[in-house]
Amino acid sequence: KVKGADALIVDANILPESCEFLSRWCKQKKIFFAGVAVSTEKMKNFAGLVSDFDCLVMNKLEARALIKNYHKDHDDKYFDTNVLNLQCGAITEGAKGVTIIEGSKATSFQAPRSLAVVDSHGAGDAFAAGFISGRVQALPLDQAVSMAFKWAQKTLQHWGSQP
Repeated sequence: KVKGADALIVDANILPESCEFLSRWCKQKKIFFAGVAVSTEKMKNFAGLVSDFDCLVMNKLEARALIKNYHKDHDDKYFDTNVLNLQCGAITEGAKGVTIIEGSKATSFQAPRSLAVVDSHGAGDAFAAGFISGRVQALPLDQAVSMAFKWAQKTLQHWGSQP
């Protein structure tokens, strides 16, 4: 085990082969394995590993792209996340909120009203960091989502991606 490591987080820039290796390594070491999307195009890098993630965070467009890559016969008219077989997935929709997928169960959370947005850069990453942190700490789902929203809101209140 890497000293003090509770989780390994990869983003979709990683090559599929590297992601596969890290997934196996995390399983062996019993380390929480999380993924964060970066674009619709790069979701193909996660397509074969969806069920390996303890947590996967993406926006709705990235989720659609992942479904297309994961389930080639899927009809795009129907946004059915059940085909993904996620242990835990967060599908964000910015100010509209987030849908958390756990197996075949979907739970939606409204985003809290935000103060005036100064800059949106980094808010999605802050949300992902807060949510994954909450899941690593085994917080109840509503608390993990609340923490993620708070972290994202802090980022929205500052110019640049750091609060």
